[in-house]
Formats: sequence, C-alpha cells, structure tokens
Amino acid sequence: MNRNLSEILTEVRRLRTRFARTASRRWEPVTAAAELAVQVGHLAMCVLRRNGSDISSLEDQERPLTDIGDELADVALAALSIAVLAQAEPTSSAPQIPVTP
Repeated sequence: MNRNLSEILTEVRRLRTRFARTASRRWEPVTAAAELAVQVGHLAMCVLRRNGSDISSLEDQERPLTDIGDELADVALAALSIAVLAQAEPTSSAPQIPVTP
C-alpha cells in the first residue's frame, strides 16, 4: 500500500475514534455514506456562494458555510470513513492511472 495512503487511513481511523465519543450512536458505513451526501451538499453551497449565487434560503444562518477547503476536507474524510468502517480500505492493488504533464 502506498505509504501516504496508509498514513491518511491511519489518520481517518484516529479521527473516527475521536468522533465516536460525540456521536449519539455507533457509526456504520451507511452512516458515513449519509454524511458524505451532507458534506457534498455543504461543498456545493460554498461553490455556489463563491460563484455569486444567492443561497440564503438554503443555508443555516447560525452556521454559514464559506470555506471550500474545509468542506472539501470533510468530503474526503466522509468518503474515506466509508472505506474504514466497511473494512474495505483501498490498497495499492488498485489500477495506477498514469499522470501526464
């Protein structure tokens, strides 16, 4: 497995353990998948806002979403949480996509 991916998955497992103490019930892969949908929505709202769209009817006035980087990180964490919780973590056996300049 790629060392960077291994380190990232270790961090996801650490965060999942830390977040588990704050959850009202145990998270499962389907819980993480639902969270992924929420986080993609948050990211979309940030992008809409950045592009000048009026999202005032969609957003929580108490918690405006303005940081695209933060929401993108939440999307990544939710997506990787699905794999960690399903014990289906990606490995280096995945096909390598060549990077062209």
